[in-house]
Amino acid sequence: MVVEQKLRLPFTGNFPVQIQMSIFASSSGNGYDVYFSADMGMFHRFHIGLKPDDVAELNAELQETVERVAGNLMEEDTHSEAFLALVEKGSFAYKRIFADNGLRKLLSNTLKRDAIVQIVSDGFFVPWELL
Repeated sequence: MVVEQKLRLPFTGNFPVQIQMSIFASSSGNGYDVYFSADMGMFHRFHIGLKPDDVAELNAELQETVERVAGNLMEEDTHSEAFLALVEKGSFAYKRIFADNGLRKLLSNTLKRDAIVQIVSDGFFVPWELL
């Protein structure tokens, strides 16, 4: 016998997430669509033009940078250079994913409020903490 427990997400009340982003493969097959909501209000739709291969390549680049930073941390006097490389790669990935200026401005303005972000995706996986 299989026992399964299903919990409902608390979409009302004191839900701690101020920004919700859902990323799904575009129905046209030419990238991904982002549905962005701040403070559980109206959703805004944006397009990410990256294909699945582009996302995989971006992930490989981020992984390579993290490995290089981890290796450089063992060497003396290379910490700032290592972290600078990580910052640059994270910034590059951020700008590549969120190429739409409207979405980037919306994200920037919302994140200035020290908000909690929830990202849900369908096949669009990147190490968000590096961005």
